[in-house]
Amino acid sequence: MSSNTARYNDILAKARWYRCSPEVLELQPDLNALDEEKDYCAFCVSTLCEDCPPKPNTVSCKDKKPNFRKRFVELPWSTDNVVDGQQRYAIIGKALEDLATNGAGSVEDVINTIKQYASWVPSFDGLRDYVDHRKSQRILQTITGIAALAVKAKCVITGPLPLLSASQSGSVTLSQEQCACILANGFFCTFPKERGFCNEINFSEIFHAADQLSHGRLDFLLHYFSRVLEKMPTGCVSFCRTALKEDTFPNWANDESQLQSVAVDQSGGFGIFLGCAPVYFPYRMIGGSVLSPTPLNVYQEGIRFLVCPELIVSCLLCEPMTVSWLREPEAIQIVGAQLFNNCERYSDGGGWIYSPAPGPSYYRYDDQDRDKFRRVTSEVIVLNAPFNIHRWQYTKEGIDDELNKA
Repeated sequence: MSSNTARYNDILAKARWYRCSPEVLELQPDLNALDEEKDYCAFCVSTLCEDCPPKPNTVSCKDKKPNFRKRFVELPWSTDNVVDGQQRYAIIGKALEDLATNGAGSVEDVINTIKQYASWVPSFDGLRDYVDHRKSQRILQTITGIAALAVKAKCVITGPLPLLSASQSGSVTLSQEQCACILANGFFCTFPKERGFCNEINFSEIFHAADQLSHGRLDFLLHYFSRVLEKMPTGCVSFCRTALKEDTFPNWANDESQLQSVAVDQSGGFGIFLGCAPVYFPYRMIGGSVLSPTPLNVYQEGIRFLVCPELIVSCLLCEPMTVSWLREPEAIQIVGAQLFNNCERYSDGGGWIYSPAPGPSYYRYDDQDRDKFRRVTSEVIVLNAPFNIHRWQYTKEGIDDELNKA
């Protein structure tokens, strides 16, 4: 029998070959064969090219009330976004346009912009502390560019974005430019404060918390924005949700399939391996604590979302995952999220945290393998974890449930 090291190296070699072989690589969904009842693509697939981002489905938004309806994402520029009888985006749009035009001369310019429409943000102590510590004019230049991206969102996302609802199969595919515009609006806290049970998409919590963990998050996110502002990627990202109905469950008792080769990475570190699909097990909320002050050393999922920030868009699109022992098992798959950061582990006295660091990923920014739809050949899989029911996990029903999700 081969050693763990030999199996480990063999698995990685096969994974690298597979991901770098377009003739065998067929990532899903196929954007040329979408099911209109459950799959949505927010751009014209025929306009995908290497030179520029794809064009949105329509030149301008035809449906003036595309959002704020059940099963759709509440986008800030919807005309249904009304507070106290006033369209909220009239205030948001003007505030962001002024900042994008005049530039952020100080952190107070940024804070005053957000306060015009998001007075609910607890405080900006974290953002002030971050800018004071970094003492870099480039940060303010980047934030000015983020404001321009946020303003541009309504021009590149011209149709309603469906929610990926719990226990229902479906997919949403966005261009990387559309993802950047969504994250820019999250940075400026333009989304509604209350989003039901969905995970946070606004950056308000990391602006509020003046600690090293929040500073580290801002390092990752501002580095991502500086990259896309320098050169906007021209690919796309697919967010897929799959729910398995009971009548389609495999018959595991009679399944004679053999297990694939298995190896263990004993390093204990956070690694990204070309060709390997990481699987994360949050409790209901996709993205975990990526935009909250919770220590990241507990949640590797949150670290991955900072290394590949386009994953954070799933916090906007995906309803919480179901409690699988009460309803059908489901999984979320994200295809095409690009690697924008490398990470380095260091101690802050209170645990392990991560920060951007120079590394091989920097040099691969423009050289990551892509499929025929210009999605980066990466996959992230999210399965709902059955926390606090330890005994059930080891029953036949519990094991079958985990197999069905996989």
